[in-house]
Amino acid sequence: MSGPCGGEGDLRSAPPGETGGGEVGGGESGDKSSSEGVRAWHEEARHVDTTWVSVQVLDVNDNTPVLTHAHAARTLAEDTPLGTHLASFPARDADAGGNSSVRYVVSPESDPKGRFGVDEAGAVVLAGALDRETARAHTVLVWAVDDGTPTRTATATLTVEENAEPQVVARVKLGDRDSWGKGHGPPFTLALDPRAPPHVAAVIKVSLDPRGDEGRGVGVVETRASLDREAGRVVLVPLVVGDAGRPHAHTTTVTLTVHVGDVNDNPMTPASKSVTALTLKAFQGRQLPVVVSDVVPLGRVYVRDPDDWDAAAKTYSWRGSEHPNFRLDTATGHLTMRPATGDGRYQLGFTVSDAAQGQFGVKADVTVEVRSLKPHDVSDATPLTLEATPYEVVREEGSGSVLSRLVGAARAWVTGGGVGVMVVSVEPLGREPPQRTRLSEAAGVTIVQVGVGVCREGRRPGCGGGCVLRAGLSSQFSVVDANTSAVAGPRLALHTTCGCGGLPAGHATPCTAGTCLNHGRCVHIATRARCVCPHHTHGPRCKVLARHFKGGHNQHGWAWAPPLPACAKMHLSLEVLTRARDATLLYSGPDRPPPTPAHHAARDVVALELRGGRPSLLVDLGGGPVSLGVDTTAPLSDNTWHRLDVLWTKQVVLLLVDLCSGGTMDPTPTPDVSHNHSTTALPQPPEPHTCRARGRLTAGGQFLDVSGPLQVGGLAHPPPPHVEYGWPRPLVHQPFSGCLRNLRVNGELVDLGHGLLDHHSAPGCPDANCASKGLSCGLHGKCGGSPGSLRCDCLAGWTGDSCTTPTQPTSFLPSSYVRLALSFTPLPHTASLQLRFRTRQQDGQLVVLSSQHSRDRLALQLVQGRLCLLLHQHPQPQRSLCLSRVRLTDGRWHVVTASRHGSSTLLAVDEGDGELYNASISLSGSEGATLLQEDRQVGLHIGGLPEYAGVSVIKIHGDYHDGCVDDVRVSGRVVPLPPAANSTPWGQASMFQGVREGCSAPPACANVTCRPPLICVDTWRSYHCGYDFLDVWGGQVLSGTRDTCEDEDECAWDPCLHGGTCLNKPSGFLCQCASGFSGRHCHLPGPADTSLRLSHTALVATVAWSLLILLVVCALLTPPTPPPCSATQGRASQGERRIHVWNVGTNASLSINVFHEALIECMVRAGQTVFGFCRKRWRQVPGWNEFVREAHSAARESFLEWRAGGGPRWGPLAERMRSTRASFKLCLRWCKSHEHQLRAQSLADKLASDDSFNFWRGVRSMKPGLHTLPLRVDHAVGEEGIASM
Repeated sequence: MSGPCGGEGDLRSAPPGETGGGEVGGGESGDKSSSEGVRAWHEEARHVDTTWVSVQVLDVNDNTPVLTHAHAARTLAEDTPLGTHLASFPARDADAGGNSSVRYVVSPESDPKGRFGVDEAGAVVLAGALDRETARAHTVLVWAVDDGTPTRTATATLTVEENAEPQVVARVKLGDRDSWGKGHGPPFTLALDPRAPPHVAAVIKVSLDPRGDEGRGVGVVETRASLDREAGRVVLVPLVVGDAGRPHAHTTTVTLTVHVGDVNDNPMTPASKSVTALTLKAFQGRQLPVVVSDVVPLGRVYVRDPDDWDAAAKTYSWRGSEHPNFRLDTATGHLTMRPATGDGRYQLGFTVSDAAQGQFGVKADVTVEVRSLKPHDVSDATPLTLEATPYEVVREEGSGSVLSRLVGAARAWVTGGGVGVMVVSVEPLGREPPQRTRLSEAAGVTIVQVGVGVCREGRRPGCGGGCVLRAGLSSQFSVVDANTSAVAGPRLALHTTCGCGGLPAGHATPCTAGTCLNHGRCVHIATRARCVCPHHTHGPRCKVLARHFKGGHNQHGWAWAPPLPACAKMHLSLEVLTRARDATLLYSGPDRPPPTPAHHAARDVVALELRGGRPSLLVDLGGGPVSLGVDTTAPLSDNTWHRLDVLWTKQVVLLLVDLCSGGTMDPTPTPDVSHNHSTTALPQPPEPHTCRARGRLTAGGQFLDVSGPLQVGGLAHPPPPHVEYGWPRPLVHQPFSGCLRNLRVNGELVDLGHGLLDHHSAPGCPDANCASKGLSCGLHGKCGGSPGSLRCDCLAGWTGDSCTTPTQPTSFLPSSYVRLALSFTPLPHTASLQLRFRTRQQDGQLVVLSSQHSRDRLALQLVQGRLCLLLHQHPQPQRSLCLSRVRLTDGRWHVVTASRHGSSTLLAVDEGDGELYNASISLSGSEGATLLQEDRQVGLHIGGLPEYAGVSVIKIHGDYHDGCVDDVRVSGRVVPLPPAANSTPWGQASMFQGVREGCSAPPACANVTCRPPLICVDTWRSYHCGYDFLDVWGGQVLSGTRDTCEDEDECAWDPCLHGGTCLNKPSGFLCQCASGFSGRHCHLPGPADTSLRLSHTALVATVAWSLLILLVVCALLTPPTPPPCSATQGRASQGERRIHVWNVGTNASLSINVFHEALIECMVRAGQTVFGFCRKRWRQVPGWNEFVREAHSAARESFLEWRAGGGPRWGPLAERMRSTRASFKLCLRWCKSHEHQLRAQSLADKLASDDSFNFWRGVRSMKPGLHTLPLRVDHAVGEEGIASM
């Protein structure tokens, strides 16, 4: 630097040790310059000036790529196929924040003929043919080169043949990373370590050629005598290398691995081999997702021979006839199979000859067991990375192979020892992941990784929203051969894609082992899969949403959920019920101390805990840890449900408690606040610091790079050391006792049911179960509240004290609306809306909750078929939250739940999972203005929003027409829905127009004719032509010619739960349920279930009235006169007039069914005796058996179910009853309108079957002049087809 008077200063970095331990931080650094020193500053301040110097620290390339391992050795046969994977040497460079790229090169000097190649991941493969006569050993140097300067990394592979004369086996060139100009380089030294084992020193000699490598020095490694492979296949040679450093030389010890070869000096003996071949098969006529290879490799035919290198000297042939599905390479002995080979066990015989040994026709037996896999068996498989060679994995030993022990251990842990775990592929890895163990003790091998791993940042550049690593199918098969055993199967391929986990929109999954959870049953219908779910499970996949943990003294409960996805924007939420003050709720991070050196370990972690009853969060995405805590007004360990939300995006992380709603997350109705008490103080929202905490993530990472499971409710391992990972404090390791529910990851509900690996935990929450507390909610109610305040809430569409009465919907016509005045005031900072609707209109307003003068509004609208929640808080702009990936205008009933908590809004439809759920939570922490002020007249609008001119309505905005609305609730309170109900305790209809009771629609099939045998199915304001009489579960499918219907055996899908027996029927199926279960699939609790059992008082009353009715009926047994229609038919015999006396015992509840049967029998026989009965001759309907009988059976079955359910006017039972009855009548009308054609068809069938008697009988009964052609004759259909026969 130079000053204005010519003075100069020199600013330099201080050498290490002279800075006093100071550190350079971000920002600017100040430097004061003076020629007089520090004292002159005070003596003559006017001669002192100040300048600011900005020092920018640059990252130089001062780190060498670090290899996971530097040495590997392999022994290869001369006929090893090209492309064989030999070893992997992945490297990582710490420069550029760990994002420096590394490329790999094979040293040309070590491989002058190009026999070896290396890919971009450091995997070395055989690229050229081996020739034992040309070179018996190869030393290959692989360089890992970073994108800076300098570059250096090397590894050696060496092979030495058996019984070789003393010879030089390696010439080792040396190098040094230090500055050679300062004397830290050549000449180098190399010698055998004096501590080498005696057997190594006896056969290996090491010397130094000082003039080699231009005077730098070359180490010469040679053998003293011949090596015996039978004594050992590997010789480890310890070498001491050093430089010419001054004043002291630096030395280190390296190990050279020498693999001993073999010569053909042992005879062959017969042997057998077992091969497991896993093939891919198409399922349900679907094509495979990839074009598979033409052959499946099965390995080489095996005979016992200690000389394992001389395969080229052997010849192979079939023993007996050749199998058409298998092919033998007679020169190499490799066996292949056609992929289309059927499942089963195949016994194959071969002979092996070796002319060099003078042996011919040595027997070799191969047993091939073929098992077919479905494509989803491979795509849904979980890869395990083992710390073992493929040969060691499949080799059979005394206790079985590592593979069989691993499968047995997995079955014991996952399925309790049953089946359900299988191997789909074994193949070399080609990459080396970081070490970690699981199942190690049971399998006897270290498992270094479970799953496909994590998509590390930087692997897929340009993925700003997230990165997903998925396993898929490749077009090739792989085989791992261990001489006496081999495993062949489809090869997996890992694909890196941009995204944030989950399946893409519109992805239709077939029935797989994981489609339906928690004992649900998957049934394939047409082109989609549907789950039959047990009672108390949730959503289309039968998820269980709650889990309890039995923490206590020395009992640490935990459960493993799927890993968190690598997303730039993450939202985790869950609800917790506990009395524990210190516990781990969620954890995703390392499970062991970091490896050495620790700075290369992955530090990513997220941990949600309770500390002193208050939530605490630790997040580290790679840039450094952020710790947050919320000082709530009261601890959350109060045995009440509380909700916790964790969000991070754009370097901001947020922890939210109860959505800042000012209380628990129990969906209790809004407290009563009457309009007549305007002075009543409403509950106020909490202070922000008592319900939320916000922090900033340091730069360095955007995704959570953790491949391990999400641990719920505790840790399955000791807490990792916080100091070594740089965390501010240790993790909580206290046992958690309580319940967790509604765990969501980016809106997707996590199943907490029976499929999780767990310890001291189980599905459900007994403390919050109404049934366990003696409170029955029935089939149409759900349990709500916390322990001590449990209650039953009716599901949408049901009402009444026992939730057994269907609600009454309202149809909205064009220019319709309903205006309601609420009799209560929703809380100003939180409100919720719930309703049912069905429509096919794409746009319209469903409901609006508004404040005075409509300045603030919370509205539900349909926008182009999508549901949106609109929030307008004056004077802020309007915000919207939509379900943009699903259309809800399909004519079906949908349940909508929307809520607002401060600045947060939630929107859910139906089961509220995945695409049917969305949430908007502000990261800034600004709480919105008060949503609702008291408005006694215009608090709620249902349907369109009217615009007035004086007292007249001139326009309807957002007109919701040709649709229905049902069961509207505001903050948990049921409001009236005219015209069926004009008032409830919580509101009154002030004005409405264009609405009518019910949700009927004009018949859509009135003027529709479908091509036989299809029928028109009315789907509410729409229709389709189909063969599905039930329109849900099928029964028949079109034949291949599409002109007839064929029965589909639904029982093949096993649709009956809980031990029910399936009976296939032409119109579908029927489940005969075991005791205690009911419903179409035996999925509901039956009369024997405690939740549906009659009380003792009701049971006694039922028995008493039934006895009275029985006595009255029995008194009518003696008829005064015979019945007018047929006295002889109406007169019962003495045996028929006997009355079975039913003895009511003390245990009436066990005899109620017997009494019911006796009562029905008595009434039927009494009616026959008193009134007689007439036999009506039914008119035969042509085509009944072929076209009508199935529809009639389905209609009658649904009618009986509807009547048994109380005959509801609305709901699923009523809709199904109407639909099946309409289908039956439609089939009957069609048969009647085609009566003559069907009679002609019947005659044609009888004639074709040589039934002459019934043929001429039918001809005689036909009316003259009404003849017509049949529908078909044999396989000919129509007039032209019949005429051209």
